[in-house]
Amino acid sequence: MENREDISKAMSILIEEQGVLFEKSYKLSPVAARVLSVLVINGSKGVTFDFLIEIVSASKATISSSLKTLSDRKMISYFTKPGDRKRYFTINKTFFISLLEEEAEKSRRSLAMHEKINEFKKLSNTLLEDDEKFEMPNSEPSLYARYLHGMINNLDSFIKDLKKYHSLEE
Repeated sequence: MENREDISKAMSILIEEQGVLFEKSYKLSPVAARVLSVLVINGSKGVTFDFLIEIVSASKATISSSLKTLSDRKMISYFTKPGDRKRYFTINKTFFISLLEEEAEKSRRSLAMHEKINEFKKLSNTLLEDDEKFEMPNSEPSLYARYLHGMINNLDSFIKDLKKYHSLEE
């Protein structure tokens, strides 16, 4: 990049690429996904309504509707500055933490079900003939269980670090 115009073009490309990802990941409208993308790229300094209209190239009504959707889903928040009537929109600090906590919980439920199935198989196999027995994992714990344990530990550690970073520790 050599100048402001290059920065602007590169930012537009990033907003579009991340917007497509957010559309699919969070089931958002194209404009809401682009608004969220702008907020992620701009960080905690926040951006104004007018800035979003300009960057996303959408109408006031569409930007307003997108902000309402994102706010209702607790994905964004806003703040004001003393002496300034404008609202500055930013990513809700707890949004990504909540997503990670949901992923950790899904992994815990998957691990519990995986262990329950393996326990069922193990107990059933003591009663079944050889040709009727259930296939068991080749190792204990299974590769899948080790993967889930690792995922849970990594998520829990990262969530703790994020909370500390955002001064949200419990």
